[in-house]
Amino acid sequence: MRQHNSHRIAPYREQIRCITFDLDDTLWECKPVIHRAEETFYRWLQQNHPQITDRFDYNTLIKSRIGYMRANQHQAFDLTRLRKNWLRQIAEKCGADEAVVEEGFHVFWEARNQVELFAGVRETLLKLKQHFTLGSITNGNADIHKVGLGDCFDFSVTSAEAGAAKPEQVIFELAADKAGTSLHQLLHVGDDSDRDVIGALRCGAMAAWVTPEEAPQWPHAVMPQLVVSHVAELPDYLLVAEN
Repeated sequence: MRQHNSHRIAPYREQIRCITFDLDDTLWECKPVIHRAEETFYRWLQQNHPQITDRFDYNTLIKSRIGYMRANQHQAFDLTRLRKNWLRQIAEKCGADEAVVEEGFHVFWEARNQVELFAGVRETLLKLKQHFTLGSITNGNADIHKVGLGDCFDFSVTSAEAGAAKPEQVIFELAADKAGTSLHQLLHVGDDSDRDVIGALRCGAMAAWVTPEEAPQWPHAVMPQLVVSHVAELPDYLLVAEN
């Protein structure tokens, strides 16, 4: 446990009313999830729309999607719409039925929500929920109910719903509104030092940086209130009075 955190969080502990969590790479490892989902989606295409896979092998299709999303960064707050638009373009190019768009996205999305939680995540969330309002804030399209965490949260916020992605202030404001608190009563927990931590701090919220590094180097001048290696450490700092 990083002992220097105890002194830093102490002045803020009493004002915390709501804790929000990033999802990907904070509650589970994202890369293998997306990789499996892409493979599942490609196999489905091979079986149902071979005219697409005859033209695009797996790697070429991935490169096509990445290129499309990079070219449309202004819509990056809505990854679902981006992916569907890309798939629609691919379908038209290959002469596939447009039904591939909704059906294909559903296949990918179902697999995308088959995650393996980091150890202790569920237990930690349920413990914290006894004392705080809990919410999730994500720039992605994971669903807290599909991943089996619906009962751990009081609300969820997605960038698609907010019309803006972290680190924009509006997405944190929407979370505070749903929680019925002010931003200065909200602690946001996430792995991304810019999107999660600096985004939260700049709008007046508190932040906890989740990084597994033994000796993490914080890249900004303004420090988060907490630095932890795993979300399971949070109760040790936030519920100190009850230990």
